[in-house]
Amino acid sequence: MHRNTFIQSNKALYPTLELKSNKNILFAGQITGVEGYSASASTGILAGINAWLKITGKNPIIPPKETMSGALVNYITSKEGELQPMNPVFGLLPEINTTKKYKKLLKAYRAIFSMDNWIKQHEIF
Repeated sequence: MHRNTFIQSNKALYPTLELKSNKNILFAGQITGVEGYSASASTGILAGINAWLKITGKNPIIPPKETMSGALVNYITSKEGELQPMNPVFGLLPEINTTKKYKKLLKAYRAIFSMDNWIKQHEIF
């Protein structure tokens, strides 16, 4: 039987992936309640960026909720009740008013635009 071990990130972590009881500890990967390689990598990248920002005396950052990275982090750190691991799915992204035919496409374009602006705003790369 396959068993995932994960923390209740909604109770233990800030959206920056810092531990609420000790902000010097950051979590990433499946232990946070995300599933899949891309989701685990995404939280690892965010935790790494935030660790670097903290070391250089800057404030940690949170990706926009319109992006899959931001939507996943928002889900694992704000879900009410019992947290269950989550894959990246379009349903996590904020709703968009359009026909069903174009909904996923527009959410994807919005995510790209939002991530591009976020990267420029924070001068990450």
